[in-house]
Parts: sequence; structure tokens; C-alpha cells
Amino acid sequence: MPASIGARPNILWICTDQQRWDTLGCYGNPHVHTPNLDRLAAQGTVFTHAYSQSPVCTPSRASFLTGRYPRTTRCRQNGQDIPADEVLVTKLLADAGYVGGLSGKLHLSACNPAASPLGERRIDDGYAVFHWSHTPLPSKIMATD
Repeated sequence: MPASIGARPNILWICTDQQRWDTLGCYGNPHVHTPNLDRLAAQGTVFTHAYSQSPVCTPSRASFLTGRYPRTTRCRQNGQDIPADEVLVTKLLADAGYVGGLSGKLHLSACNPAASPLGERRIDDGYAVFHWSHTPLPSKIMATD
């Protein structure tokens, strides 16, 4: 059901890793069956002309989380932290009263302990629940509340 005029919209932001645009039914793939994602897409917004800001993971993630180009986020290669002074959209949404969560790997900080000795330090950027892992079963589960 659509939100009433003036009501805050519900936001479900799904980002997948290393997935081409044409691997979902909602984008016309006849061989892959994704009925739940197709239903969400039919009821929401689908981006048909979106492009990666960088061919490298961390700079691309820094860009879509800040809304800025990689050269302006100072995050230009994998293995770097997104600088602490960069404001992420998740933090802006949390400050506006939205509840956010993350599950999977996002590399908001460098994975290399030498580069980021405190581990994933960006969990306070608006995530109420943070399930971070490189494996199917989360090895680190943190709640920020």
C-alpha cells in the first residue's frame, strides 16, 4: 500500500555484491527466478540507468554511501578505510529517525588489521543491527543499541 501524502516513506535498500544487473527476473532475465525481489521491485523503485562509480569495491561503496565521487571521498582503492569524517547516508537516515541494519560484508573499513586495527569502526553510522562476515554464518554480530 502506498504511503499517504506527507508520510515518511519506508526504505528497503538492497545492495548485492558482484551481481550483474541482468541476473534478476525484475530486469528481464527469463532463466533466474527471483519472485520475492521481483515483487519488491514491482512495488518500489527500480534503477534502470545506474552505474558503478568505480570498478573497485571499496571506492564504489564509499561513493554510494556518501553520494560523492571516489576522488572526493579520498577512498580510491581496496584496503582503505572510508575516512571517519565522511558522513554516510545510513547516518543521515538514522538521524532522521530511520532504523537501519546491515548483513553481510560491506567493507566500510579496511579488512586488513594493520590498516584498520579497531576492526569495523563504522558500525555507529546509523546501523541498529550489524551482522558482518565474509562467511555464510556471521562470525561477528554486533548491536549498536
